Amino acid sequence: MAFTNGSAWDNNGGQGKDYRVSGGSVAVAGGQMITDVTPNCTIQ
Repeated sequence: MAFTNGSAWDNNGGQGKDYRVSGGSVAVAGGQMITDVTPNCTIQ
C-alpha cells in the first residue's frame, strides 16, 4: 500500500518497500502497521 496527498507519495521509503497491511482498516506510522487505532482517513 502507498499513500498520496494528491501531489506527494509515501511508499515507505522507496521502490519495493510499500506498506504491507491486512484487515478492514489500518493505521501506519514510521513504516509500521499500528493496531488498536481508528484511522482518520479512508481509502478510495
